[in-house]
This record gives sequence, structure tokens and C-alpha cells, in this order.
Amino acid sequence: MARVPLLVTVLVIAVRLTRQETVGETTASVTSTEPADAQTTLGTTVPSVTEERETSHTTTESQQTSGDGTEAPQTVRETTTPSPVNKEEPTGHSTPSEADTSEHTSPSDETASATARSIPTGIDPGLLTPPSTSETESVPSTRDDDSQSGRVESEDGEQSDCDFSESTCWWRLDGAPYRHYSWRRGAPESAFYLGGPTTDAGGGEEGADQGYVFVDASVFRDVFLPDFYMSAWLTSPVRPPPGPVGRCLRFKYSSVGTSVRSLRVLRVDHVPTIQPNHTSWPRENEPGSTEMPAQSRNFTENFDSVVNTTSRDYVVHKQNMTETLWEARDSTDGAWKEGKISFNTGFEHRLVFEVVPHLPSPAGRAYVAIDDVSLAEGACDSDCNFEKDLCNWINMDEGDDFDWQLGRGSRRGVTGPIRDQSSSHSVSRVGGYAFIDSSHPRRSGDIARLESAVFETPDPLCLSFYTNMFGAGVGRLSVREVSGGENPTAKVLWSVSGGSGSPLSWELGRVTVASPNRFMVQLEAEIGEPDAADIAVDSIRVEPGACPTVPASAGRVDASCHFRDDTCSWELSSTGRRLWSRAPGGHIALGSPPLQPADHFLSFDVDGYEHQAGARDTVLSPVIRARPLACLSFWVYVASHIASMPKIGSLQVLHINATSNDTRAIWRVNNHLRHGWVLAQAPFPADTPVRLALEAVRGSGVSGLLGVDDVVVHEGDCAVLPPAAAVSPFDCWFDDGECRWTVTSPAEGAETWRSAASGAGIPQLLDHTHRVETGYEYFDPFNQRSTARLVSPEVPASTQLCVSLWYTCLGGVQQDASLSLRRQLGSDNSTTELLWQVTQGQTGHTGRRYTWHYGQVQLPSAEDTARIVIEAIGMQAGFAIDDVRVVSGEVPCPTRPEWGRPAPPE
Repeated sequence: MARVPLLVTVLVIAVRLTRQETVGETTASVTSTEPADAQTTLGTTVPSVTEERETSHTTTESQQTSGDGTEAPQTVRETTTPSPVNKEEPTGHSTPSEADTSEHTSPSDETASATARSIPTGIDPGLLTPPSTSETESVPSTRDDDSQSGRVESEDGEQSDCDFSESTCWWRLDGAPYRHYSWRRGAPESAFYLGGPTTDAGGGEEGADQGYVFVDASVFRDVFLPDFYMSAWLTSPVRPPPGPVGRCLRFKYSSVGTSVRSLRVLRVDHVPTIQPNHTSWPRENEPGSTEMPAQSRNFTENFDSVVNTTSRDYVVHKQNMTETLWEARDSTDGAWKEGKISFNTGFEHRLVFEVVPHLPSPAGRAYVAIDDVSLAEGACDSDCNFEKDLCNWINMDEGDDFDWQLGRGSRRGVTGPIRDQSSSHSVSRVGGYAFIDSSHPRRSGDIARLESAVFETPDPLCLSFYTNMFGAGVGRLSVREVSGGENPTAKVLWSVSGGSGSPLSWELGRVTVASPNRFMVQLEAEIGEPDAADIAVDSIRVEPGACPTVPASAGRVDASCHFRDDTCSWELSSTGRRLWSRAPGGHIALGSPPLQPADHFLSFDVDGYEHQAGARDTVLSPVIRARPLACLSFWVYVASHIASMPKIGSLQVLHINATSNDTRAIWRVNNHLRHGWVLAQAPFPADTPVRLALEAVRGSGVSGLLGVDDVVVHEGDCAVLPPAAAVSPFDCWFDDGECRWTVTSPAEGAETWRSAASGAGIPQLLDHTHRVETGYEYFDPFNQRSTARLVSPEVPASTQLCVSLWYTCLGGVQQDASLSLRRQLGSDNSTTELLWQVTQGQTGHTGRRYTWHYGQVQLPSAEDTARIVIEAIGMQAGFAIDDVRVVSGEVPCPTRPEWGRPAPPE
């Protein structure tokens, strides 16, 4: 019996020590029930779900025998158990949402041990953990005060900048402690061995760093870990709250392949919460406390005031709240692009680069790489969160009636927001915004203008922001583009008016700004009814590239549309069987994920057998006003779901003169491009009002997707994207006649070129473009020797061209039946020059009827204008041609086939 008091005494002492450690710990976290040990499989240690201390720690290595009897190194670290990582995004709720179930594999049991996972035999263990201990050993060690303070950067920026040339700096590759797959460090010289890009962000220049970090997306297919989320995490150390100035994260990224769904930047806030201390009980002669202490009930974001409480009944934990700051879903095709994010938070936090795979895509190699990461105080470039000042935006000194000012929450219940945009959808309580105050002495019609810095770029920019226009008397908010130097002119790009929403309702605004000259952007707010007309803006972002106007009703830019709500002013066909329609889904814009309803896009029906192969349909734009230079920007998805049936159809952009109705193609792609959205651009003349048309032709494929989204028309020139979509005035696919080519009148009773577009073609002959029964030009003489000529538009003088076409032989084999390319010179076309010729009797043609052959020849420049002539001669034997393409300039253009060279003159 004497042992019982001794046992009780020991337990009481242990509990008291536990309480003191819990209350005094400044980085307390929700206790995990998972064990702290790790399981070693195939010679590689996969740590359990624990978190390394940010303070200094001792790392030791020991040897452990693996299953095959070999000695395997094992890294042992002092750890603390973390709180479960939430995958809710972008609103920051603490529980996973239904939307995440398609992108993450949530653990089946949150309390299950991480030791249940193992690495399948034959899989490279480096896919799950950093490839070698040398990488982690080269990470600079931090002093105790540095690790606790989490400084963004020291005077030389060593804590925030990382080019990954020698180490991963303070970024952590190992995602296993958070139940995520890992990143690894790579270099151009090992790209074909380990994976990753063949150059780093420095482009391989002399003196540039030669390193980056990357994720090989094949790991998600090769290694399935049931207790892991289906994504890879690259995590930063814990950072302190940025304060009112906020922070700017910059980085370079590169991606290739269709099996990557997205690259995201997450912010994981460590939010302090008060919870009962279940390890305590009433002491002797001390009743248990049933009421939360006052300082705990009313805790604020000042974490120190919470953890220093002396309450014995409640403890402070940190709950992880995850928010998506930035997302990119489009492949860069191996090129390095710059990403930037302006953010703020009132909590300690980590930044995370997350790669999410797209497992339904066809199997294949894919990667995402990151390089040149930097973190600095203040917002990026022209971004602004309005939490300290107006950043790079200024109130105009003249030309308006009053100024914009900063606010944190309306003091009146009839107008204005009660919180800023970022805190309106999160647990944070920090943040401000810019607004106009409609109270006395303001009058109806008063205007305030907020002006940006000067932009000097020929490329389009996407301006996005959030606005709150709550109030019964709200006036108007506009976005203006001002250019012109000493004599500036202003153009309204975006405008909304009237009150809407609620004090907590922040609505997204987005518009493209572009000009060939230097320009500035103005946010202009006009008072409606005084005392009930506050207008607020927040979270201004400026990203490269064009973007459709949001909301579409605010647009002052013709023909722009994101198709989320309707087709804007684009007209679907009203007759026949319609193939174009709006469909759910669409392209996800770069940057912050839009908190908007489900997106839609324009879809052309290429599935099933409801519509006949060769069927076409057109979507017509509104009239586009005249301007010096214009560019059409949009996103296109053209992909077949069946690899053996890639010919799903074509999409082209037609340029239509609104006055004369003259029509010509300015952009075109045929059949499968890739699985994913592709940025498309097409410059076009607009010196007179024009209309544009999206025309699609259905091919022989029966399963795929052909879609268009995020259409924008903006001022300025642009390059054709993708480059293969460029169209010359001489190109023709014969889908609907001879395009701009002309069939010469034949002699009486003679045969000539005919179009199969109407369906009256050669039986069993399928065109080359889509493998359908229409869409080619043919010459099929019978019982009379005939000559047929197809003449091109005029070729300017001093123009070198490369001419190509596809052809096949028709009828019986006739040795001297010929197909040739000639050039007519002079204004009267009196001189003819033979450039290329094939005959049916030549080797490679005999016995291969209805097989398409490729022909190509260079057309040298001439001092005078000229025309191209496609000439066919035969009797009871002829030819069919398709896909005539003409490329100008100095390009490689060897003659194809080799026997297509004309015979030398005798």
C-alpha cells in the first residue's frame, strides 16, 4: 500500500511538467496520435507525419538493415508533431471541400500511422524523398534567433532568395512529413537522366546558376501511397506576419506534359486556437474550472497575449488554414516564365509550391520546375492591397474633385464594405482597402481618380481587382486607359454603375489594357447619391497577357468574352443543325483562382455519330470598330481522345470586311494539337470595321474536344500563336471551294479542276486533311486529253516562297499524265516557268492510287509580280490535290519528292 502514494506523486509531477511545457511552448500545435518513428523500406527512410523544429537541432545518422540485408542510412531528427494540414482552398476553411476530392487523395483515417506506407519494389526512392543527403547537408544552418523570428530577408537577402545552384536554401524538398510527395533538386546536365528542364532559368548562359527544383509527374503513377495526398509540396520555413506592407513572392517556373494538372502557390496560416486541456484535472482542494478565462475568450491575432495565459484548463494550439494564392494550369512547353504574388496575412505562415497531377491524362513524361525564388517586403510592381498606403498608385492633383483614401471598414450601415476583400473569405481580421467617401461635402457627380505608374510595354496586360459597391445611391466605377504624352487622351475600357451585393460582397473586375504607346491606368469613381454611394477597391493585380472582361457587361472592348454567363455578342448559327454550343468547364486564367460561378466555354461537337464527318458550323463576332492595329487572343483546345483517330477536325478564324463582306482566313489549326488549352493569337487589319468568325469543320474522329474560351480583341500588333497556325493568302484546304484560287476556263468539252466540297467527289477517296469524303480538288478526265489550271492570287515582286501540297493519282495509270507547279510572270502572265512536275509513271506512284503524296518546291523571288499555277494534264487519268500551303521568306525548302525536279532543258 505504501507504493500507491509514491505512484500518485510521480504522476502528479509528470503532469505538472507536461503543463509547464505546453503553456510555455511558443509554437504549440494540435497533438497528433501518429508515432514518431519511421519505416525504412528498400534502403530509404520515409519519415512519419512529423514536423522538424524550426530551432537549431542535431542531425545524426545511423545504419539500419533493410529487407535485403544491406545497410541503409537512416536520418534521425528531433521532431514535434504538427497539426493536420488542411486541403481546403481557396477560402481557407479548416476542412477539406468536395472540390478537392478530385485533386487530392485524402487519408482514409486521419489517425492512421504513416508507417503503413511503403515503396513498391523497383521504384527509385529518390522520387519520394530528396535524392541524397548531400542536398540537405548543404542547407545553411540557422541561428536560434533567426529560426524563431523567421525574418523574410537579411541585409543581403540570403534568407529569401534561392537559385538552387548549390542547395535548396531554406526550402524543404521533403513533403512526406505533411503526407505529400516530394520535390527534388536537379540541373541541366542531369535532365535526361533524372528529369526536369534542359536549362535553368538563367538559360544556360555563362556565369548563370545551374540548378533548380522539380517534380517528375510520373511519380504519381509509379508510386501510390494510400496515406498521402495526391500532390507534391515544396515548403518554406515558418514566416512571421508581413505587417501592413505585405510581401512579394517572385519565381520562375517551367512545365511540360499533359499529366500535370496545375502548379499552385499556397499559404498555410498557423492560426492559434484555444482548446480544453484534457490532460488536467482538479487538484486537491481545487475545483475544476468550467469557464474560459476572459483573456482566452477574447483572444486576438496577437499570439503572444494568448500563449502567455496562466490558465491550467485551456491550452493554445495552432490550426493550419490553407489558401491558394496563385495557380497556373497551362504548360509553358519547356520555356521559363515569371510568376509573382502579392499577399498579406495576420498569422505566422508557410509558403508552399504544390504540384497536382492530372491522372486521367494519357501516360507520359511531364515535369514542373521552379527556380530563382525571392521574397521581398512590399507589393509586387503595380499590385496593391491598400493596407499601408496607395503603393504605386496616386491621387491625381488636378482633373478630378476629391481623393481616394484608405479604409478598414465602413462606420455606416447603408454603404461601404465592413471588411477588406482578403479577410472577407478567411479567418483573418487584418487588411484595408481604398475607397471614396460619399459623405458631406460630396455632391452627386463628383469624380475621384486613382492613377497608376506609367506602363511601357507593347504586350497586353491583365488588370484585375475586387470592388465593393454596396449602397442604394452608388454611382459609377470605371477603368480608363490614358496615353498620348503631352496631349493625353483617355479611353474607357471597363465601367459598372449602380449598387449591388452586400457589405461583405467583393466582386471581381478584370480587363485587358494594351497600347502601342506609353500609357497609364486610372480608376475613376463617380458619386451617385451623397451619403449612400461609397465605392471601394482592393487587391489590385497586374499580370502579363490578355484576359476577357469580367463582368462581361462592364466591357467596352468589342468581341471580348469569357462565355461564363452567355455568348456575349457572339452569334451562334440560327439555321441547320447547330454544332457550336456553350459547355461547362473551360480555361483557368493564370494567377489567383477566380471566386466565380462555374465557368463555360464554346464547344464544337466532335463526339459520336450525330453529325456527319465534314459538317461545319460558324460563330460570328459583333462588328469590331476600326483601329490602327488589332490582335485577337483566345485559348483553344483541340485534342482527340483516341490516339489512332487524331483527325477530329479543324478550327479557323475568318476575317470578314463588314462593308464589302470579303472573307479570308487569318488563322487555322488542323486536328489534334495536345491535351490541354493552348494560347492562340492572330493579328488582323482593322482599318475599317470588321467581323471575325470561328469556323470549325468536323473530321473523321469520333471522340475528342474542340473548344474556344477567353476571347479578347485588343489594340496593338502580336505574333501568330501557335506559329503553325499562320495562314497566307495562298493557303487552301478546299473545305469550301477553292479559297482565293481561280479555276481557268477549259476548252470546250475538256475537263478541269472540280471541288469535292459539295460531296460529288471520287468514290472511296478521302481527303488528306480530315479523312472525309469531301474537302479536296480533283481533275478526272475521260476520253479526251485535257489540261486543267488552278491560278493563285498575285505574288508580290521580290518575294521568295516555299510551296507545298498533297496529291494522289486518279484513274488508270497513264505514263505521261502529269501534275506540275508553274510560275506566270509579267502583268499579262505571258511567260511561264516550270518549277516542279511529277508523272503517274514515275517510281513511287505505280500501284499506289488513292495514297496521298507530299510535294514541295521553292519559288525564287522575281523582279516582277507573278502567279502560281497548279497544272494537270491527262486523258483517262488524273490527280487530286489538297492542303496547299505557301510560306514566305528564307526557309529550308528542298524539293519533294526528289523526282519532282523538272527535266533540264534540251
